[in-house]
Amino acid sequence: MKKLFYTLGVIGLLTLFGCCETRTVNHQKDLIYGDTRTITDTVWLADNGSHVDIVIFDEGKYVSFGWGSLLFFEEVGTWDDLTFDIAYRALFDDNQPAIRLTYMDNLNPNWIPVGCTFAQYMKLLENLNDSFATNEMGYSLPINRLNKDSGNTLYFEAKGKYRLNYTCNTWANEMFKNSGMYARNWTVFSSGLTSLY
Repeated sequence: MKKLFYTLGVIGLLTLFGCCETRTVNHQKDLIYGDTRTITDTVWLADNGSHVDIVIFDEGKYVSFGWGSLLFFEEVGTWDDLTFDIAYRALFDDNQPAIRLTYMDNLNPNWIPVGCTFAQYMKLLENLNDSFATNEMGYSLPINRLNKDSGNTLYFEAKGKYRLNYTCNTWANEMFKNSGMYARNWTVFSSGLTSLY
């Protein structure tokens, strides 16, 4: 019965969230002059319809940064693996976040390109790096049990807390917003950010 009330509450909150995520920040275009920024770099948004990653190009590779629930990363290989129990535990019980880094050789044509200035790009890199949990010496903390046979993907402990009103998509939006890039004031859905580009 308790889970039923939580479920109904979640549905109500998600409906409310959808209505509240229309405000934008860091507008890049002037009504008269258009976009007067000097675009020096490009990053990409990789959206699977439910989760958005931020992709950068670094040292000959495309690197995708995805922040989210460690439980999702461990137990949800595909969307067919997602169960109500996993979603409930991720949102209400087991809220440890993780960062997934995926290294790729080629640009995916489905990624959404986002032009940015040098200052925005450098601030975005700083914000991405600041999302990693670190030890007392400042080193990131790999999640070794997930990294054994992960191929081109690595997992690390992350700062923050995954919860109903702060999801993987909220994190990606915050990365853009705190880097001075065009973003929503707040969002929990991937489309909240991707629809701007």
